[in-house]
Amino acid sequence: MLARTWYAAGPERSYHQLADQFARLSEQGRLDTPDPLPAGRHFLWLVLSVPLNRAMFDDEPCPVEELHRFADTAVDAFLKLYGV
Repeated sequence: MLARTWYAAGPERSYHQLADQFARLSEQGRLDTPDPLPAGRHFLWLVLSVPLNRAMFDDEPCPVEELHRFADTAVDAFLKLYGV
């Protein structure tokens, strides 16, 4: 029950918030996300996968510069798939 509540308030909520934004950007012709919810999930995991796993399983946190690099490459990859 606790895990389900955490998931609903955390990742699932973020997926839907991103999907709402991506749908608006698609309506404006700035993105091509025919199904915005998977796009939201893709984007969040592109940004978070490595830093999150590292935070959970490594004693050393990611340096800020590395976090910026992950974010930049995530945006680049996302736009290659969903950009117009």
